[in-house]
Amino acid sequence: MRSAKCAYLAPLYLTIFLLLPGLSSCGNLQISNLRLLSPTVISDIKAQHDEATVSLQGKVVNVVPLIQQQVYQVQDSTGKIWVLTHRSNVRVADQVSVAGKAHYQRISIDGKDVGEVYVEEN
Repeated sequence: MRSAKCAYLAPLYLTIFLLLPGLSSCGNLQISNLRLLSPTVISDIKAQHDEATVSLQGKVVNVVPLIQQQVYQVQDSTGKIWVLTHRSNVRVADQVSVAGKAHYQRISIDGKDVGEVYVEEN
């Protein structure tokens, strides 16, 4: 009985042994990339909208579905900002962490710039 059990478990152990280094290295890459970005407050993102990579945290206060994407508005203690994403599971009142690139969309009305800063989520 014992040898049959070992013969059955040996391929499982071998598979885990072979996959574990690959899985752990992928996880380490994701975690290390996220650690490089400390959360940025929204007022700082709006002040320097130079296409910098940013990370922010806050509460979703508005969601607008688009055809293949959606935009949602995140609020922290310093302000609100729109986030463009491919995620479809974002809901109002969710607490989110977002990493992406800040962009500025210029909008001119009567020669006056009323543009908006937004974040395109990675």
